[in-house]
Amino acid sequence: MTRGAAVAIVLMILLVALNVPVEAHVPEFPEGGESLEKAVRIEDPTKSWVVYSDLHGGGSPHYYLLTMKQGERLFVSLTVPQHYIERGFQPSMALIGPSIEDNGTLPSYVQVPEGSGAMVLTGPLPDRPEYEPFSPSAFYELGEIVLEAPQDGDYYIAVFDEGTGGNYALAVGSRESFTAKEWLLVPISSVSIYLWEGQDLLMVLAPSVLTFGVGLAAMLGTSRRRIQPVDVLWVLATGAGLLMLASAASFIYQMLWSLSQTGAEVTAAVTVIFAVLAIVLGLSALRVAHRERPMGKVPTSSRIILLAIGGFGLLLWAGWVIGPVIAIVTAVLPGGLLTRQLGRTRPARDAR
Repeated sequence: MTRGAAVAIVLMILLVALNVPVEAHVPEFPEGGESLEKAVRIEDPTKSWVVYSDLHGGGSPHYYLLTMKQGERLFVSLTVPQHYIERGFQPSMALIGPSIEDNGTLPSYVQVPEGSGAMVLTGPLPDRPEYEPFSPSAFYELGEIVLEAPQDGDYYIAVFDEGTGGNYALAVGSRESFTAKEWLLVPISSVSIYLWEGQDLLMVLAPSVLTFGVGLAAMLGTSRRRIQPVDVLWVLATGAGLLMLASAASFIYQMLWSLSQTGAEVTAAVTVIFAVLAIVLGLSALRVAHRERPMGKVPTSSRIILLAIGGFGLLLWAGWVIGPVIAIVTAVLPGGLLTRQLGRTRPARDAR
């Protein structure tokens, strides 16, 4: 077993053993919801989702539809990123539905179906934001509603604000469940989440682009000292490895940026482990690319390592899906293609 593989196994065991209170949600970016008739339907509302949206404010609420059965756990949480809290955006929400007792006063512009009650939640602003470890971010939780559905039927969540409006997130459901597609697309969605927080696109991309560029320059420099020329395997394995290192850099930057707002959080250990595992996978791919091989051959061990890197990369969100896919494809391509030379052979330098 290589040192990198041992480190990866230890960290994954630690990730499971930490037992810190974290929850992963399936991200969604829906459109619509400006009226009860156009309410955004939340499929499988007991499953853990998080909806990212923006509210125009000034009497333009958003509506979400949850079809529940009696006794099912109804969980809803409203959060706002710090950037919009600082701008004075502090929306409220209401649970509207059958057998819901009226609690609080709704603005006149919020629609209520006939025969329904409304539970209004306008909570105080917390002292500081909370930390989200899976897609590192900082947000304020303005309140949550947790109850058992009193009867079968349609329940609505209304999010509203009479002020300037801003971005908010609505977490729905508490049963953590991902399809393969949902899990794989989480890292792709992370860029949209960072922009939703109010970050600048340049700052979101800069850590990854810088890491990829510096890493590529270093790999090109070391390739000049190799006896073997650059070939297709070198290019693909290097690309996969650098993408994983770039995603780790993004993870670390977002963690530090978020912790600067929330203060130290024990759940940041989850982010650190994900980032370190991505680094281990990336460096392992670069090692496969750089190692000397028999001319015209691809060792079986290299293929196995690349398959493992790709599989774990998909599981751990390393390399934004692209890196792991490149590693897996490289592992199964014909040897004749992988060993096709893309540069001249350079004689080894004499040791002095």
